[in-house]
Amino acid sequence: MARKKKNEKTQVRPALIPVIIFLLYFLITFRTEIRVVFGYWWWILTAIPKVILKIDIGILSLPENFAEIQRIIWFNIFNGFAGVFILWLFLAALQTLLPAASLWDVVRTMLLVFRHFMGKNIRIARVVGGQNISPPEKLERKKKKSLLMQWMLDDEDYKVRYEKGIIVQDSNSAVVLEEMSAAPDLLAILFRKVLSYLWLIDDVTPRICGPGLVFLHPWERVHSFVDLRKQIRGENGVVAATADGIGVQTYVFSVFSLGRVPRALQLAFNRGNAEQDLQIVHFEKLKHGMLRVKDFQNDLAADDRLEAYRQVWPPRRASQFGKYFEPQDPGIRPVYDRRRIFGAVFARAQDDESEKMSWEEMPLIITKDTFKEIALQFNFDKLSNPDGNSKVGEFKRMVNTAIRNQCVLTYSVVVHRTGEPLKPGGIYHSGELRATPVTPFMTSKVLRDRGIMNIYSAFTMVTPLDERIYRQRLDNWQARLQREIDLAVMSHEVEVRNISSRARIQAQEEISATLNAILGDRDYSEEAMALLLFQALEEYISNPETRSRLPNEVFTLLRNVQDRILPSGAGGFPFLRD
Repeated sequence: MARKKKNEKTQVRPALIPVIIFLLYFLITFRTEIRVVFGYWWWILTAIPKVILKIDIGILSLPENFAEIQRIIWFNIFNGFAGVFILWLFLAALQTLLPAASLWDVVRTMLLVFRHFMGKNIRIARVVGGQNISPPEKLERKKKKSLLMQWMLDDEDYKVRYEKGIIVQDSNSAVVLEEMSAAPDLLAILFRKVLSYLWLIDDVTPRICGPGLVFLHPWERVHSFVDLRKQIRGENGVVAATADGIGVQTYVFSVFSLGRVPRALQLAFNRGNAEQDLQIVHFEKLKHGMLRVKDFQNDLAADDRLEAYRQVWPPRRASQFGKYFEPQDPGIRPVYDRRRIFGAVFARAQDDESEKMSWEEMPLIITKDTFKEIALQFNFDKLSNPDGNSKVGEFKRMVNTAIRNQCVLTYSVVVHRTGEPLKPGGIYHSGELRATPVTPFMTSKVLRDRGIMNIYSAFTMVTPLDERIYRQRLDNWQARLQREIDLAVMSHEVEVRNISSRARIQAQEEISATLNAILGDRDYSEEAMALLLFQALEEYISNPETRSRLPNEVFTLLRNVQDRILPSGAGGFPFLRD
């Protein structure tokens, strides 16, 4: 054995001090009884070799109350010490130290507490949001190789064994544990099979554990931690080419999750029973259990549509349909799914440099490729049109739909009980409809195989790589808009002039008719006719807006006529006297 260094001092663990004090108290209190029982068992142990060697062992003399003395000793050892100690371990492990969820977890926690009490090392980790917030060295504690194992096995055949341990995870985390490989060991395999048969261990490798308390086996190490919450990845300066050959750039992002459950898509036959008629349907709730077919969307992937079609068609599979139900919103709380985590951690891809990529990088890579592919279907003018007819919204919807079809999806097929396809805008009672159970799509996809669910994937503002292209487009748009503005102003001015001309002609006609009526009547005197004439003129030019449009020469002429014809103070225009 390796010797301790001189500067290392043997320290007594504080937890052993109460045990030592209790042991000394027990030895002092029951010293007489211990001496009698110890002498009896010592005589038996020494008598065995004497009998074998045919040596006289003599006669053992025991006190009359030896049985009572022995019961006292064993009672204090097992009930007074061991029983109290086990009860203390049970109370300490019962939701006091660790979040034990079952009686078996309590028992395993008791063993770990006892191991720690005896001075053994324990691997400990606390995981929050897929991240180990404990010191990393606590998970890397390996068992020392004993002298016997060093002598019996080589380094290549020796299986690395770690200390036992625990991992406490929150509801957003999961851990993947892998077994250390070694040379085949028949005894170890049989021992593990027995423990697995008794349900004492989970004999599965790799072992994937969800939120809560995880107990580490000595032959396991942590492969990786997984965050089940919403993840966001983005990259700026992603370059693509439009249909007219103009290079554009933007910020592409992807929001996804490994723990969320997607809302099931409702599929229905639209106007026919062919494969291409199976589309996504949206219902609108009405009163008294009535449903109206709001619209159909034909943006489901062709291979997924074929998979759903084969499930419900031909009609002999009508037994799969049950009562209609509305798919529930699963919410945003992560759900632990072992298959999805296994696919995300182990179904890794390689980049151009043959380096493995993590599952968190895949959604953004697929989103960038999809953005570049769909950008070839749009002209730059349609993506940056200031008239409000931009195709950017449609572009984003196509990108998000393409990524959605690549990820984890579930569906339910809805049909009418008569087998007739549904019609857009049709109103049906929920009792007339039938639906299949929620089923996940099983067609292999890059992100679906990794258990990833798409929340939203899109991009921000699209700008050209060359600023001159943007400036040229802006100048053209400004010139076109200015030309439209000028044409609109000219048309309005022409209309205003026409209205003014028609109003002037109408006013002239009315004035002429009035003057002719006054001058043509011979019953009036000249003074009365002059007064009526000026009253008629006053009626037409009493409006200030009308007077503002008359030239100054008209007012001078009217003032001279008023002074010559009408005597002072005999009427006339008040505004001529101001």
